[in-house]
Amino acid sequence: MFTRRKSITLSNSGSTLTNYQVKVDVTYDSDMQTDFDDIRFRASDGTTALDFWLESKTDSTSAVFWVEVPSIPNGSSTIYMYYKNSLATSASNGSNTFTFFDDFPGSSLDSGKWNSTGDAPTVSSGIATVKTTTGIPTYIETDTTHAADYALRSRLKSKHFGNTNGLSYCTEALQWYGTGGDQYNGSNFAYYNSYGGNHFAYNGSNEEQTAMDGWSADTYAILDVMRNSTTSVIFKVNNANQKTLSNYPASGAGAIRFTTFEENNSEINLDWVLVRKYTYTEPTISSWGTEENL
Repeated sequence: MFTRRKSITLSNSGSTLTNYQVKVDVTYDSDMQTDFDDIRFRASDGTTALDFWLESKTDSTSAVFWVEVPSIPNGSSTIYMYYKNSLATSASNGSNTFTFFDDFPGSSLDSGKWNSTGDAPTVSSGIATVKTTTGIPTYIETDTTHAADYALRSRLKSKHFGNTNGLSYCTEALQWYGTGGDQYNGSNFAYYNSYGGNHFAYNGSNEEQTAMDGWSADTYAILDVMRNSTTSVIFKVNNANQKTLSNYPASGAGAIRFTTFEENNSEINLDWVLVRKYTYTEPTISSWGTEENL
């Protein structure tokens, strides 16, 4: 039994959103388990359980959750966070929360979620590694396609960001394709000397680029790629360093691909990958209620 709860007021200035994932930053309360395993979220009726995923935490300090809310109407609405249950175990579940999710459990790539080409990817200790070892392009790409009004979020690292280790040819990139596979949005972590460290958008005829800030070689970071209708594509690194490209965004639905090209030892390491719904003016948490004893 959960004996404490707090209300969370959501504010939405746009039209009604359905099955929308909301980021919830939680500050530790002494009534919670120190590892946040007893956190639960429920709908406004206080009964209906909501799917959620724990993205990160610092025990006894704070945690970042994503909660899938069935309906967020225009204006204000309420969900609840429940806690204080010493017997509870974690109910975090990314696959139930997002349109696409993988945090790479087990010892091999999930063929139900990914296709692969080139050198075989490896999975170990929750990390998927895409690496070129035989001089041929290597990639993994999602088995499902996603179009505008969705966002990619991933924690990953690129081995040779900006060609810092002197590789001469194209090395590591993320590509989110549009219709037909001849247009894409994405990020070049290391792609020729002139392109290493750029975000880009290509509509099949014209390309736009902007510098990729906040990224370092061989260091994990969180990358967001948000497709704002057919208007623009928005990038963030570690929840900041925002860049927007609006001239030539790809259109239509396509797979998301993580690629290492012909240069041997090109390498991308993936901790987790998710795809969620996206709207340009996202709902926000406008207030938290006081703790209630149940």
